[in-house]
Amino acid sequence: MQMMEEKMSNIILRPLEMIDSDFMLELVNDPEVTKYLPGLIHNRQMMLSWIKSLDDSSHEYIIQLEKSGTDIGECSINRAGNVLEIGLMLLPQYWNRGYGTETVRSLLDIAKSSKMKNITAVTDNRNSVMIRILENLGFILKNEGWMWKISEDEQDLLKDGQNIVVYEKEIS
Repeated sequence: MQMMEEKMSNIILRPLEMIDSDFMLELVNDPEVTKYLPGLIHNRQMMLSWIKSLDDSSHEYIIQLEKSGTDIGECSINRAGNVLEIGLMLLPQYWNRGYGTETVRSLLDIAKSSKMKNITAVTDNRNSVMIRILENLGFILKNEGWMWKISEDEQDLLKDGQNIVVYEKEIS
């Protein structure tokens, strides 16, 4: 019964702020969290600069547990051309508890207030957990491809990249 209650816990999405820089660094410096995410910011100065650069058109959120206020991850929903694109990162100790699904559902609710018709998610083709979440919520595989990884320091293309899949869902 205790395990089931944890799975049913609610989350809150609150806008990312400067005070979240230490948490964001903890998140992006966890190799399990970023295993499928190329080109993330890993140093404090760049993280502060990125957060400062966010404006009203940026929709980056800290994921918190509603009951305790504990920060457990970060998510985003931003315009990418003529669609909205979502992103999600959770600390490993909160995996497999339903928080990823609940977060994507919350992002879908946010998307309903936009004038956009579709929402997408891009992930590594080995990220079976994210793929399962997307498929369970009605996203459909639209494309497969290759994405280059970018070096944080030089902003040069690295010699390796990743196979990606693009999932899409109509916003209703």
